Amino acid sequence: MCFCKKTLVCSVLGVFTLLGAAQDELVRFRDNGFESWRKKYNNPYWWLLVQPGSAEFCSDGQVKHSGRYSLKIVPSGNEARVKYLRGIFKTHPGRVYTFSVWAKGDATLNFEVRQWAEIPGNVGSYRSRKLKALLSKDYVLTPEWKQYSFTFSGKDPALLYMEMQFLIRGKGKKAYLDDTGVTTLAKSWNQFGMGSAVVVEKGKTAHFNTSGTPPAGGVALLPPVLAKINGKTTLPVMKGSVAVKAPDRIGCYPFAVVHEDLKDGRRQYIHVVESAQYKRLEQLASAVRINPGKVLVLGDSLSDYLRGYNWAAVVDDFCRKRFPGKVQFYNFAVGGDHAPRMLDRLKEVRGTYALDRYKGIRDVKPDHILISLGQNDTLSLDRSKGAASPVQVPEEKFAACIREMVTLLRKHYPGAKIVLFTPYTMCIEKTRKHFFGNRKLMYGQPEIVLRYVNLVKQLGRELNCSVLDVYTPFKQLQDRGPYFMPDGIHLSLKGNFYAAEQVLRFFGEKKSVK
Repeated sequence: MCFCKKTLVCSVLGVFTLLGAAQDELVRFRDNGFESWRKKYNNPYWWLLVQPGSAEFCSDGQVKHSGRYSLKIVPSGNEARVKYLRGIFKTHPGRVYTFSVWAKGDATLNFEVRQWAEIPGNVGSYRSRKLKALLSKDYVLTPEWKQYSFTFSGKDPALLYMEMQFLIRGKGKKAYLDDTGVTTLAKSWNQFGMGSAVVVEKGKTAHFNTSGTPPAGGVALLPPVLAKINGKTTLPVMKGSVAVKAPDRIGCYPFAVVHEDLKDGRRQYIHVVESAQYKRLEQLASAVRINPGKVLVLGDSLSDYLRGYNWAAVVDDFCRKRFPGKVQFYNFAVGGDHAPRMLDRLKEVRGTYALDRYKGIRDVKPDHILISLGQNDTLSLDRSKGAASPVQVPEEKFAACIREMVTLLRKHYPGAKIVLFTPYTMCIEKTRKHFFGNRKLMYGQPEIVLRYVNLVKQLGRELNCSVLDVYTPFKQLQDRGPYFMPDGIHLSLKGNFYAAEQVLRFFGEKKSVK
C-alpha cells in the first residue's frame, strides 16, 4: 500500500534543551516512522520535506522498518533532496552530533548539514550567512534495512544553527527512509555560570567571569574580526575567566567558548556601545540596592528573541558587575508563548508546545522571577474590526492563568519575589505595514494592549506582586521605529537596551520587591 503525496504524513519530534542543562548522551530528535507529524501538530507543510520536482515520493505502508510507514523516494533526476526538519536546528559550539537513519534500496545516500552563522547588527536583529555545508561519505543502499549515521560538529565560532537533509542519488532508483534521529554527546561543562554577554565601551576589554571554576581545558574561539584585534584566533579560559579585546566600532560581536574533551560549549557576545550609553547603564546599575541573586525569566519572544544578547543578558551583565559572583540569570522564555500555554508548561501538561524547553527549571532556585507576557495574548483575530476584534486570550482567561501561575510558582519556589511585566507598547505602524498587512491577524492595537496593561497592574495589587511598567516608557518614545524589528513586535538591539534600562531602573527604585 502506498499513499500519494497528498496523504503523506511525516514525523519530526524537536527536542530543544536550554543552554546549561547537565546532559550525557541526549536524544535531540527522533522520527519513528514519518507518520505522526501531521497528526500530532496538524502541519500542512509536509510536502516541503522533498524539494519540489526532484523526486516522486510517498508514505509506504508495506516497506517499513518500524511503525506504520516509511518514506519512499525515487529521484526524478540525478539527485533528490529531502529535508529532515522544516525548521532550524539550534546548535551549541563544540558539541558533537550524530545524525542517523535506517534505510534500504538501490540508491546512494548522503547526509548533508547546512550551516548558518549569525552576524548581529547594531540596531536591527542579525544577518545570517551560509557556511560550507558538511557532507557525509557516499552510502550505497542495500536491499536490507541498515542504519547509517553521520557524526559532525560545526567549527565556526559564529555558527548559530544547522539544517539537516538527505541527498538521494540515482535517477529512478528507490530509497526507503525510516527511524531517523539526532543524538548528541555532551557533559555538564556549561554549569559554571558564565554570563552570555558583556557590555563594554569602544576599544575596551570584555571580561567574562564565572561564578564557579570549570574543568581546565576550555578555549575561546574568535572570529576574524576579534582575532585580528586580539592577535590570535584562540584564547585560554583560565580559572573560569577569559578577557577579549573589543573593536572600536559599536555593534554586537559573537564568539564561542568550547571544551573539546567534554564536547560542549556555548556562544558569547560582546556588546560594544558608545561611552554615553555605557555610563547611563552603569549609573542605573550602581543605584540597584537589591542583589537580584538568581533570576528566573519567563516570557514570550520579547524575552526569547535574540537570546543570549537581549535585555535579559544586558541586565545580567550589569548586575554581575554590581554584585560580583552573586548574580545569575536563567532565561526560560519561549517565543510565541501566551498565558495558558506557559501555565500548561509549568504544570507539565503532556503535549504542551515546547514542553522540553522547561527541562531543568525545577533545579533553579530563584530569588526573583520576572514574568513578561501579553503580546501574544492580545493578538487580534480580525484586524478589520479594530478594537472590537476578539483576542487570542480573553482578559478573564488571561487573569485566571496569571493567578494560577503565581500560586504555582510560589509553591515551587517559596520565598522568590515575583515581578509582572506589563505588555509592551509595540510599533503599530510597522506591524500594520510589514507583518500582517495581508492577513486579518494584528498585534499591538493600542486600545486592546492598554486593557491588558491595566489588567496586569490590577493583578499585581491583587496578588501582592511587583509590577514593572514597560508600556509607558516605550509609549513615550517620539519614534518607536528604531526600537523594534521590521515586524513592529520584536525588540531590536536598541529596543533591548532600552528595556534593560527599565529593568535596572526598576531594581534601583525598589528598596525591596514584593
